[in-house]
Amino acid sequence: MRGQSGFNVPINGYRGLCALFVFVYYVVNARVITLSEFGAPAEFVLSSFRYGVEMFFMISGFVIPISLARRATIGRFLRDRFVRIFSAWFPILTIVTLVCAAFNLKMFMDLAPLDALGMFLANVFLLPPLLPGTLIVSGSWSLTYEWVFYFVAAVLMLVLRRDPESRLQRIAWAAAVGAFVIAFPRALFFLPGVLVFRYLSWFTQHKPLLRASGLSLIVFLLSWRFHRCRQSRLEVRLAKRMRGWLAPAPEESQEEELPRPAISFSG
Repeated sequence: MRGQSGFNVPINGYRGLCALFVFVYYVVNARVITLSEFGAPAEFVLSSFRYGVEMFFMISGFVIPISLARRATIGRFLRDRFVRIFSAWFPILTIVTLVCAAFNLKMFMDLAPLDALGMFLANVFLLPPLLPGTLIVSGSWSLTYEWVFYFVAAVLMLVLRRDPESRLQRIAWAAAVGAFVIAFPRALFFLPGVLVFRYLSWFTQHKPLLRASGLSLIVFLLSWRFHRCRQSRLEVRLAKRMRGWLAPAPEESQEEELPRPAISFSG
């Protein structure tokens, strides 16, 4: 359903719901409000709202291919994405950095000016966690994932437009994407949205299945919450090896193990 101006009500309503989930989670996690009087069930439900970020990735997986298809050039698409992200990100990062540096807070404590500048510039371009570094705004890793997805989608579209029959280029693209997903597993959450875009006609023909969207949302949150399976040693080795290739860690952190519960995907 779209408004007269082309405003997609379901998609933007879903975005608003995801944003509300994340906001409520951070309010609860920061102990701005306490839920002890409501008991453990309420805390369990509200702590599950942290996964609204992954739901945002699913939305991007659907809307970004549409946006790409509408743009006449790949450059125009990337420029629009750049403006959309950095017009908000740069002012927010600058304000947080100035406040933290002025009061010698958090990661800026006793940090040399040049080191602080380097940290700031790395965060401006959303390099952590792709490269070793400290996140000034802890949630900015999600913007890094988004920007990488924009770039990956743009590269694939460029390959398909220039040479639709080039299997070698598509294989190289798929191998690079696979390596990134192994190193940063949360990137896999873009895939459901991409699949909906790819098979939109099938979903349109099976609209009755979409009537249970509220139930499917609850199932997603609970299944993701209860998914506490242990990573196999092979998975740990593969992820550490891929991270070593993509973002070599400092020597002192080379021996650190990845979080064992699969739910705590390293972001």
